[in-house]
Amino acid sequence: MTSRIMTVLLVWFSFIFLSSAKEISVMAYNVHNYFVVPETEKPKGDDSKKALMGMIKNSNPDILFVVELGGEKSLADLMENLKKAGCKDYVFSDEMTGEDESRHIGLISKFRPVKVEKKENLYYKIKPKDRQDGYPEKVFVQRGFLHAVFEFENNYRLHVVGAHLKSRLPHPRYIQTDMRRYEARLLRYLVNQIQENEPEANILVVGDFNDVYSSDPMITLRAPEKSPENRLYDLRPVDRNGMAWTHWWHSEDIYGRIDYAMASSSLLPEIKFEKTQVVHLPEYWMFASDHRPVLVTISTENARPLGKETIDKDFPDGVCASYKTTDKKKNLAANGNPETLPVLFFDTGGYSIELPAERKKEIFEQVARNKADIFVFTGIKDAKAMDEIMDRLNGCVFKEMVEGADRESHIAVFAKIKPEKFEAMTDVKYKIEDKELPVSRGFAHAVFNVKGYKFHLLAADLKDRQQHPEYNQTDMRRYEARQLRYLVNDISKAEPGSNILVVGNLNDTCGKSPMKELYNRRSGIEKRLFDIRPLDPMNTSWTCWNSATDDYERIDYALASFSMISEIARDRTCVIYSDDWKKASVHRPFIVNLYCTDSDKPLKENLDKTYPYCIYSGEAAHFEEDMEIGDKPERNGPVDPVDE
Repeated sequence: MTSRIMTVLLVWFSFIFLSSAKEISVMAYNVHNYFVVPETEKPKGDDSKKALMGMIKNSNPDILFVVELGGEKSLADLMENLKKAGCKDYVFSDEMTGEDESRHIGLISKFRPVKVEKKENLYYKIKPKDRQDGYPEKVFVQRGFLHAVFEFENNYRLHVVGAHLKSRLPHPRYIQTDMRRYEARLLRYLVNQIQENEPEANILVVGDFNDVYSSDPMITLRAPEKSPENRLYDLRPVDRNGMAWTHWWHSEDIYGRIDYAMASSSLLPEIKFEKTQVVHLPEYWMFASDHRPVLVTISTENARPLGKETIDKDFPDGVCASYKTTDKKKNLAANGNPETLPVLFFDTGGYSIELPAERKKEIFEQVARNKADIFVFTGIKDAKAMDEIMDRLNGCVFKEMVEGADRESHIAVFAKIKPEKFEAMTDVKYKIEDKELPVSRGFAHAVFNVKGYKFHLLAADLKDRQQHPEYNQTDMRRYEARQLRYLVNDISKAEPGSNILVVGNLNDTCGKSPMKELYNRRSGIEKRLFDIRPLDPMNTSWTCWNSATDDYERIDYALASFSMISEIARDRTCVIYSDDWKKASVHRPFIVNLYCTDSDKPLKENLDKTYPYCIYSGEAAHFEEDMEIGDKPERNGPVDPVDE
């Protein structure tokens, strides 16, 4: 009788816990302050919730790990909204928090885990930043770690470990980078414990880790010093266009990768890479959150481990090397039309006649995607390179180059219409620490008159972000931007109400001081420059990929004067995208189309709405800065130095 009861119980538990799914998907998503009343005075808006449900429903993940969730009431609200959206198969939900009492970690699943472990009391010791010679203090992990174990048929076990590491916001007492590094170390210790207890464990570590892949916290997690079977491997999912970014920092217009999925070596052969991706829905993502979710698909059958040669080839430095796109459809920008004048800008990243033929081919394929009439190129090595480009641009009747102090990189302007005037401004100088320096690459100034419509085109390539042996490179760029602003002022004084278009690689993000110099927000509206901010077909604005950090930044700009802003054809102004953009340059070109007719000047209230802070917003949702409400530097006071 007893044995019969035990058999029934075993069958019953197997029915509850063991799943017959042959393939499962795990989504990690920062849902951006999913709070409800009364847990907060600023609940997540209904429109944002609807967009969030659209993002989740589109992928229909089997296991959903979320961060920036409120408490139990917020989790219940999220579950209710998922059901209303048609996601009715979730049978398990739980949440936890660490020291940050406002932002919790949540787990939602279509399968009941056999084990859930909440690491909410982990701590490390760190010295206050203002007392580096003092005693270390005990600091608890801000949001804790959540460890869930799932079991499937064929004895397949999956460990899912979720985390939300310390943000990059400054902490009042400790250095935030050190806090994140210590949290990553404790997370790595948890992975080590799992591997010690279960040497061939299938481990998936997911979450918002708030740092770039080359940072100390990420290297700590990957643990390249360990043997290959004990390392974690960065899966680096990409979207359908090959982009890996997961977070949009709107105040700087930077698209960065700070959300991760890392797998143990035992799990790697079961990853379905063709179904592992960063989820992007242009109509939803920016309204749902400032993050994009990461989706990992796994086969629930133990596969033969990958060999060392395969791992070394596919995961150099522990990071997936597959940068291929998953959608071969070309997203082409719209061509110009007779009613508009297309102006194209492209930083070629160093064009010379010695450039490989394949790269030249890709550069001109991108240029040919739009029938521009005026072309501005930066990164041109010399006059021979300019002549070669001229030969490849059909129909151009004008070419000029600005040969500044930097002899290796120049600005070149090409056009199918001759300008009334062209100035190669190479003698512009500024003072820094009482020494006079030239603007490194000068400025180009061309005046065009198209059937009575007159406009000034200014082109620049400001100081790059490489360190200078004597001066601060940011200050140098700011002074160069100021000289460019003076040039705009001179034109405006000589011709009040003039139409001015500024294009170029300005080598900084929109929130930094060089750009603030150019926007000139403190002046009257008629004296400002407005950031046109072209968008690509995915509603993103980045123009340059930083391979060192895996960030996608907007450092190439088109700025228009108040008099000209109404003459920008927004529906024909865009960043040009192609699947093979990296083969041409780390920069992407953009095109601005102009209605060559003087229009009525916009009303201030309309400009404030469309160009908040002088920057085109499009349909972007501008999120509030992430404030860590629950930061508590100490729970039990200072720790004695002998306390272990």
